Amino acid sequence: MSDSGVLRELTEDELLDCLEQEPRPPLQARTEVYSEIARRHGPAVLRYISRQVDDYHEIQDVVQEAFTDAFAYLEKHTSIRAPRRLGPWLTGVAKNRVHAHWRGRTSRPGLQDGTVQELKESESEVREGDDPVLAAQVRRLLPEVCATLDPEGQELYRLRIEEGLTSKVIATRLRQSPKTVGNKCTELAKTVAQRYHILLLVRGDRTVCADLRDILEAHEAEHGRAFTQDLAKTVMDHYSTCPTCGDCAVCRYELQQLVRDNAPALVPVLLAAALRERIERALQDVADSAPIPQGLRQPPPGPPPPPAGPPAASKRPRPPKKLRRRIIQAGAAVAVVLTVIAVKTWLPGTHAQPVAVRAQDQAATSITTAMTGKRLVAFDVDARNVSDPAWFLGQARLDMVPNGTVAAATHVLYDYGEGHSWYPPNVVLIGDRAYVTPENPVSSPAPYGPTTIVDSASGHTADLNVSNALQTRWLGSPANIAEILKDAAPFKETDKTGTRTFTGSAPLRTLADNPAAAFFYRPYIRPGIDTAVSFTIVTDQHYLPTTLTIRIPFPHTGVEYLAQFPDDPFTVTYRDWAKGRPITAPAAPPSPQWGGLPQ
Repeated sequence: MSDSGVLRELTEDELLDCLEQEPRPPLQARTEVYSEIARRHGPAVLRYISRQVDDYHEIQDVVQEAFTDAFAYLEKHTSIRAPRRLGPWLTGVAKNRVHAHWRGRTSRPGLQDGTVQELKESESEVREGDDPVLAAQVRRLLPEVCATLDPEGQELYRLRIEEGLTSKVIATRLRQSPKTVGNKCTELAKTVAQRYHILLLVRGDRTVCADLRDILEAHEAEHGRAFTQDLAKTVMDHYSTCPTCGDCAVCRYELQQLVRDNAPALVPVLLAAALRERIERALQDVADSAPIPQGLRQPPPGPPPPPAGPPAASKRPRPPKKLRRRIIQAGAAVAVVLTVIAVKTWLPGTHAQPVAVRAQDQAATSITTAMTGKRLVAFDVDARNVSDPAWFLGQARLDMVPNGTVAAATHVLYDYGEGHSWYPPNVVLIGDRAYVTPENPVSSPAPYGPTTIVDSASGHTADLNVSNALQTRWLGSPANIAEILKDAAPFKETDKTGTRTFTGSAPLRTLADNPAAAFFYRPYIRPGIDTAVSFTIVTDQHYLPTTLTIRIPFPHTGVEYLAQFPDDPFTVTYRDWAKGRPITAPAAPPSPQWGGLPQ
């Protein structure tokens, strides 16, 4: 059974018991518990917030903030007060976030004066489940609303709302950036919701507004009772506040009531995928804010002697025998989860104690996870000293996946300086195959030469173009950063507002012993001399690297100018995370995939 399957069988009380264990479960195990809590209560929290906030961008923001607050609280306090009912507690957290959202605002876009105060004072309770009548109505009418969308909107509706795909998956399918797709998905939800409520309005009581009745009769005379995009726009103009188009307060008020009454059934359908994405961000926020362990967790002090007499009223009562048996049984199941996740942090023995999680190991894991989570990144690279025969610079992009396979598109070459032409080749590396496409001078009839395919690229390091591309891919890869950090001694982390800086050095021979990195580090080894590679890695607060600088000691002999440099420096400057398309084998004619022209 999977970890999530084990957790789904636990009661809420048992989930909280997981968080209270000593020694405390690892962060990943705690995150699994938080994820299960969000799976159970996320839709109800979304329904509640949707009744208080009408803007779809803001709904998603408030949901994420509410769950971030909840997870952060559990990180600090491990549990909640008795009777430990997560549903009402999460409602309270969401209510606080809604109050914070509206604090200081006196008006709410699209609603009449006083509505904001009314909502603040009369917040409704979260429904335990969907209203079956409203839910059935949503399922029945949404296809009719979808038919009013343009072809692009209908395709996005199918992917996002019907299939429930994430922005990243849709972006890959549509060959667009995840950010662009995310914005389009939110706008789609707003458009569908607006037309859904207009559809309810036009199908309602026609005696309320005579002008609306005239609009509908004129439309039916030409199109029948079909709900169309033109009808939706005409009705929207009718109730807008524009005196030229229309300013019907009667329909506007009726529509506001429809929005508020139907939001708990409609919003969870339209924002189901967005809810999952926002909860994942909340989980990431909590993981990013968790301190990196610096050593062994100290055992908690022993409990005080029990007081005389009955337990205090405020003390949590001991569960009855039947429940205790259930908790013991659940503990065995939870142990499966925690053992699977944290097996590497325990030593076998009669008195097993948690092994210290080194700060550099935690940093390596956090950075690797952050990088592969974004999948795509562009970067500038500057390798070695100016005028070194092996010097090169330029730009590249990486396409990363969690299992370590990294595709790259590079555009690097030795730069002879001002007055000399600089036409780096376009090299695409996919696994151990290289696609090398020369970039011709602007005077040439064709911008690119023919593409040469080099199989077993790692065995062709004598080819300058292939060698530079392989070095570039390794320098920017998460594997390189992870190896440097894991082998670091000494190691130091400095945290400032918005950034983390990791500095230290790693033995050169240890790095060269890694088969994946041997081609890069082994040429620097000198017999009988042990040296270390120094590094500085700067990341944002979410562990996404911004710069990587490493220096490899190397005596430059034979060239007077280079003799002044005691080492070879390498600098990687990251940018454009999760932007662009996945890296693929070049087509004919080839299209550059490395990220743009050199600056």
